[in-house]
Amino acid sequence: MRQTLRPRQDGSGRNGGQPRCRIPETRTGTGVEPGVQREGDGAMGELITAAASFPGLVFSSALVVAVGFWLLVAVGAADRHTFDADIDLRAAGLGGAPVAVALTLAISVAWLVCVGGAVLLERSGVLGVAHAALQLALLCAASAVGWAAARALIAASAAPRSGGSA
Repeated sequence: MRQTLRPRQDGSGRNGGQPRCRIPETRTGTGVEPGVQREGDGAMGELITAAASFPGLVFSSALVVAVGFWLLVAVGAADRHTFDADIDLRAAGLGGAPVAVALTLAISVAWLVCVGGAVLLERSGVLGVAHAALQLALLCAASAVGWAAARALIAASAAPRSGGSA
């Protein structure tokens, strides 16, 4: 909450209407005006804010889970094929790669798109219902782009490679 001082001009007192004291005037709200960069905030502050607020928080949470899973795989506490028996991703076009790899790819790309889009959306200065609608659209678009990128990368890695041997 930011406070500014304004003179009190109620006409009372010995000063004949002159300001006697200053009363703090408060401005409520988030303290962040869209499209205005606060002093001390840089690009890193914008990225952290975008990753820690809606819609970026959805993919940030999923990315933390994915990184945690891969850390467990790295120390040998889990196997990268752990979820392969539980989920069949062929119907989603993500077959041909372990489930953990496919979902990590989709989540990572969706996180990048969502956080980048959230930074651009905050810089645009759009407010109110339009801002909320664009945030929801960004969440859906980031999901679609993440899925499409994962599908393209998995398809490219599964494509037969032409060897130079004859």
